[in-house]
Amino acid sequence: MYQELMPGHIESLINALKSVGKGELAAQAAESLTMAVKATMIEGKKSSITIKLEIAKANDEMITLSGTAEAKIPKPKPSGSFFVDPMKNYQIGRNRPEQQLMRMEG
Repeated sequence: MYQELMPGHIESLINALKSVGKGELAAQAAESLTMAVKATMIEGKKSSITIKLEIAKANDEMITLSGTAEAKIPKPKPSGSFFVDPMKNYQIGRNRPEQQLMRMEG
């Protein structure tokens, strides 16, 4: 099914991306790429972008292109550690259950 690229195929694709929605698809793709790169650099995990083109026949001579671009980025997972107190029905808290608290009076 693979065919050799002919001169102009890549330029045709780039021009289509720049033209769909008066450049909106290219802007979405560029924004998605920026978001994915930033997330990867901050989180240290893989990201990806998907550019989807839909092609519909308009008539015997024309097609209509529409599309979307979106980023799949790693999301930060905030976390914290807590002590569990089995004597209080497994309630969680920041202080060790058996540890006495020091009272400071001034």
